[in-house]
Amino acid sequence: MNCAHKPNVSPTQPLQPQQITQTATTPNAADSVSLTSSVAVGLLHDPNSEVEIGLPEKEFAEHFSEHIDKLKIELSFAHLEIKGKNKEKKNKIKTSLVKGSKEDCKIAIIKTLNQIVIQEPLQKERKKDESFFPKNFQCEFKIEISFINAAELELDINKSNITIENWEKPIFLKAAWGEMDFSQVQDLTLDCGNCTLTGENISGDLKYTLKTGNVGVEGLTGTVQGETSGDTILKWKKLKPNSNVKIISRVGDVVLTFPKKIALFMDLKVKNGEIYSKLNSDEDGIPVTVVLQAGNLKIYRSTTH
Repeated sequence: MNCAHKPNVSPTQPLQPQQITQTATTPNAADSVSLTSSVAVGLLHDPNSEVEIGLPEKEFAEHFSEHIDKLKIELSFAHLEIKGKNKEKKNKIKTSLVKGSKEDCKIAIIKTLNQIVIQEPLQKERKKDESFFPKNFQCEFKIEISFINAAELELDINKSNITIENWEKPIFLKAAWGEMDFSQVQDLTLDCGNCTLTGENISGDLKYTLKTGNVGVEGLTGTVQGETSGDTILKWKKLKPNSNVKIISRVGDVVLTFPKKIALFMDLKVKNGEIYSKLNSDEDGIPVTVVLQAGNLKIYRSTTH
């Protein structure tokens, strides 16, 4: 979906992953490593590879827990496609190297108890004649993840384009730059520098802090707390009784559409701009606070919900 204008940022080059050359279904004993005092399996592999977690029943229990509670990804530059409700009855992680050399660009997939971590190995000390710019910033990956059941998701990516859908566990995302799109997800917390946020059908709470970037999300059902410098378009299909809405925009227009027949207690402040709204404020209603420094505020009732 695209209900918000994209920010004025340089587009990324089309993804052209190299051909997959290796498939690893189970870690070899030689690839296993021990982390701290807990039992762990680590697989350091060529980025052009595929790891299948959740093999046929017997192998599955041998190498990985049947249930994964948390998935953590820490990368400098990566494009992520993450999906839940995989109908193939196996969890899959597929990685591709888009830019950079195979010698310098590696990914570690580490399984500890019920957690999986995907990260770049720590860089060795820089030699005297090497560039000061870290090698891992020269590596650009594409990662496709498909799980049977969602896990708590924690992402820390410097630069990224991210698509997540059918994910019924909380998502925590930190990024410096990128375009983020979400569909059929639960709670979402986003902290980003220059980012575009789009999405639909968020069943939980939405909390976002963007330094700059446009926001366009529809199909909301609950609390939204957001801050940005950019246009904001938010549309609720329903509003849970204990919800609250607080929107702060330093510059840009704000358009909010609420369900029919939901009482709202509105506190609206626009410093430089106009307020367009025919809605009445009810002290017993769901609190809605909007603080807008420069731009116009428009508030509507949905005609369908």
